[in-house]
Amino acid sequence: MSDNIKAMGRNILIEKMENQVEQRGVLVIPEHAKVDSYAFAKVVSAADGYYDKNDKYIKMSVKAGDIIVYKEESALKLDKRFFLTEEHIFAVVN
Repeated sequence: MSDNIKAMGRNILIEKMENQVEQRGVLVIPEHAKVDSYAFAKVVSAADGYYDKNDKYIKMSVKAGDIIVYKEESALKLDKRFFLTEEHIFAVVN
């Protein structure tokens, strides 16, 4: 069902990575620093951007294929994938 879904507005469609990434690029998460409320995911689809309250166009900072660290509680589940907004992303770790 979620294979043909495109994120719109301020939304990002992600696929949670089952095996948490220990190291990506220069970001290393030590075992003692892991917190259950944060997770890694791959961006499946991201909206192009959105207009803020002053009608200024804001381009999204992530794109399909990016690996991100996000706040897990903020994601809305859709089948095996999740929607969240850019505000809940802590880092891109490509």
